[in-house]
Amino acid sequence: MRFKLTTLALALLVPASAFAQDPAPVPPAPPVAAPEPLPPPPPPPQVEAAPAPAPVAEPAPAPAAAAAGPTIKWEGLVDSYYMYNFTGDPSVQDPIGRAYDTQANSFTLAYAKLGVGVDMGVAAARLDFGFGQTGAIVNAGSLGSSDMPGTTAPSGLATQIYGNSILVEQAYATLKLGDKFTLDAGKFNTAAGAEVIPANKNWLYSRSFLFNGITVNHTGLRGTLTASKEFTIQAAVVNGWNNDPDNNGDKTFGLSLLITPVDGTFLGLNTYIGKDGATGSEGKTTVLVDAVANQAIGPDFQLNLNFDYFKNDEANWWGLALMGKYVISPGAYLAARGEYVKSKGAYATLVDTALYEGTLCLGLPFGSNYEMRIEGRGDFSDKELFKKGAENKKNQITGTAAFLAFF
Repeated sequence: MRFKLTTLALALLVPASAFAQDPAPVPPAPPVAAPEPLPPPPPPPQVEAAPAPAPVAEPAPAPAAAAAGPTIKWEGLVDSYYMYNFTGDPSVQDPIGRAYDTQANSFTLAYAKLGVGVDMGVAAARLDFGFGQTGAIVNAGSLGSSDMPGTTAPSGLATQIYGNSILVEQAYATLKLGDKFTLDAGKFNTAAGAEVIPANKNWLYSRSFLFNGITVNHTGLRGTLTASKEFTIQAAVVNGWNNDPDNNGDKTFGLSLLITPVDGTFLGLNTYIGKDGATGSEGKTTVLVDAVANQAIGPDFQLNLNFDYFKNDEANWWGLALMGKYVISPGAYLAARGEYVKSKGAYATLVDTALYEGTLCLGLPFGSNYEMRIEGRGDFSDKELFKKGAENKKNQITGTAAFLAFF
């Protein structure tokens, strides 16, 4: 606190002495007897001196602000569903080509997740872990990308890490270098795609064919530069796709541009380039190009467009998905998706094959922490890829009821 001092000017008053002319001399008077001296006047009364003013104490300094502790934010999700495969025979026959909704005629715990983010000023950390069918599926993909028996890596290490339903979805440490740059080290979700692992953060319950064809997470380093409110650039060097420990000596490089030119509009451009085959059979360089565009049309309607292109040597696939969400009321919304994928020996090794999909979802939120989703989906192909018992079909139809609680 600063104090303003006001200086008061004091005028010093100095009295001037009076000067007069001497009077004329007077004749001497006859001698007179000297009068008796008067008694001396009584001494003046003693007056006690006024006490000196007490010194003014200096104001005490303001106490230093207590050091702020870390900011902790918790997240949680319980996701379960029941799906019926109308094409399957018997009814427990699972659908083909799905990402996480893979169990027919069964009540399924998809994902029970707990996440925590800790902000400590210059440093931060993020941890997301969960359990359930989703964990087993993601781990299976990581196991296939990481295990290297017979190499210098410990044989079976990936099996020990990923051979179960317990998933470490993310675990990374963040260093903040100024207000605009952060460096993440550890395991983090991919920047590619219009959908994510936790179902409550997607518009529809089932994931698209595109989501099932791209990477899910990475382990390595990731730097993010927020150049402005409208423009962010992110670069990464990682082991590969769903890959920890790395299965070869090469690394995969990622680059993302995030553009928000105006409120309600978002554009993300992502690419990952690297060799992901195991040591001795790395193969050709894998390239993934991903684009996501989101546009709000009024307060209740949004559109999302996702494009992906994948190439490895001569094998390649590309796909396009259009999604929309319309909020009917605080207690209901409709979401829909249509997509097309064309594969040439790359998407699930399908050669010259086209996939189509249409999904309609009714979302029923109860407050801000619970949703029930009723979803119907049809998958189609120009080849007989789907199953009805032992019979090959060009289509499959499913219906799903999902139940989501989250915070």
